Amino acid sequence: MKIDVEGAEYLVLQGCENLLTQSRPLIMFESGPPSNEDENSNLLGLYNLLDTRQYMIIVPCRLAHNAPGLSQEGFL
Repeated sequence: MKIDVEGAEYLVLQGCENLLTQSRPLIMFESGPPSNEDENSNLLGLYNLLDTRQYMIIVPCRLAHNAPGLSQEGFL
């Protein structure tokens, strides 16, 4: 599942909670540093939403099969 919604990833994934729980798709999205407080809370919400569903967030250039997912601090 590829998401390119210019910072609204949290809102999109929040809206497809059943899909995440039932199908557990691979999710690919782009994320950058927040430019304001709202974007920061959306990034934190995104991390928590994925973390509570036991998703790992990895950086594409890392060897994911040997590396752990990003921590909350590493993601933010």
